[in-house]
Amino acid sequence: MKVGHIVNLFDPSCDVLRCVRELNLHSRHSHSLFVRDRHPDQDVYQFEEAPRGDAAAVIAAADVLIYHFAGLAADRHDPGKPSAFRSLHITWEGGDGRFRTTMDTPLDDYRLLSASHVGATDFLPEDRFRWLPDLLPLDGPYQFDPALLPVPAVSYIKHAEQLREMDFGGADHLDCSRTAHATVLARRRHLTTAVIDNVCDGHYGLAGQEAAIFGLPVVGFNHPRTLEAMEDWRSPGTEFPFIQAETVDEAAKAAVRVAGEASVPYRRAIRAWAEEFLDPRRLISEYWDPFIDELAG
Repeated sequence: MKVGHIVNLFDPSCDVLRCVRELNLHSRHSHSLFVRDRHPDQDVYQFEEAPRGDAAAVIAAADVLIYHFAGLAADRHDPGKPSAFRSLHITWEGGDGRFRTTMDTPLDDYRLLSASHVGATDFLPEDRFRWLPDLLPLDGPYQFDPALLPVPAVSYIKHAEQLREMDFGGADHLDCSRTAHATVLARRRHLTTAVIDNVCDGHYGLAGQEAAIFGLPVVGFNHPRTLEAMEDWRSPGTEFPFIQAETVDEAAKAAVRVAGEASVPYRRAIRAWAEEFLDPRRLISEYWDPFIDELAG
């Protein structure tokens, strides 16, 4: 099966590029990618960019199509081929207990709908929704550095304006907001002992997933629905890396505590958890390939 991935705007986390790369390493299907536009903040984040390619060639060669972040466009669509939508920008605001999105894409023309965030079921029809976790490598810049760091250090991106003003009780601040992605990865791999992800989305982000791969405890807010989706990832005897905090202040306090406790055995246990549950081969076999089979069927 040949799968075409269409991205109208290069997402600022290079999520789709990394997913397609892992899919081509481990999926039963072949995958090609078209990205239309360069992200306006690419000069700041310096994410790896996919070649622009030719949308018409990707679509013509594909048996099925997956559109990420943005919807169908007349010049980037073949109505005769099964298509799916994936990935939304989702936030958790409490209040009425529902997740939010700014998405206004019509959904009727898609056979299946998906996201890496299970909160999407608040505004996507559940009968067509499937959870597709993000895919990250475990090697290269994501290899584990087991060195014991002499100074506790807390890394963060979201909530930076608040966090940079907080007292971390002797732990170093590693403010990674508006920082080149390669620099963020290097700081987290070699200098960080705890990561604050976010308390606003109700879901561990790519930053949290990267941190767990580096063997780091991740402080943030995972909504009960997110935790339920991850229930199979919380098996006895493994070190679940995600630590709950419902406010930025709570997150800072929890990060200070775990940053000082991030021993080498603790970090190795988190890395072992990531190697078991975030291994792209496992996620592709359990989620992505069945999704593509269903889309084609």
